[in-house]
Amino acid sequence: MENKMITFEVDDIYRGDDSVTVAGRCINGPIAIGDVFLYQYKPIFEKHDDDCKSVVFSEVERVQLTVVGIQCLRMDVPEIVDGYSGAIQLTGDSVVDLKAGKLITSAIGGQC
Repeated sequence: MENKMITFEVDDIYRGDDSVTVAGRCINGPIAIGDVFLYQYKPIFEKHDDDCKSVVFSEVERVQLTVVGIQCLRMDVPEIVDGYSGAIQLTGDSVVDLKAGKLITSAIGGQC
């Protein structure tokens, strides 16, 4: 699996026995089955004098979540791309720690 930055905005959480399904929007993708999220955080955007915005990563928590299913436009799909809303099914020990209103990502970084 290649190293890539993936980010998903979590709007709603639906918990099952062994997995969780999160509904939201793909911010940085594509996100594919088998991809792994390593962090969840609350983003705070700061505007700079040069009209550049940067993100302050607040409430960062380490997670280990693997994508096992994706739905977009009411269909099962192998990946979801930037800007599309959908639902991703996740497994891993950290599913109990997921919170709506946060972002999940494969890495923390990104400035102007």
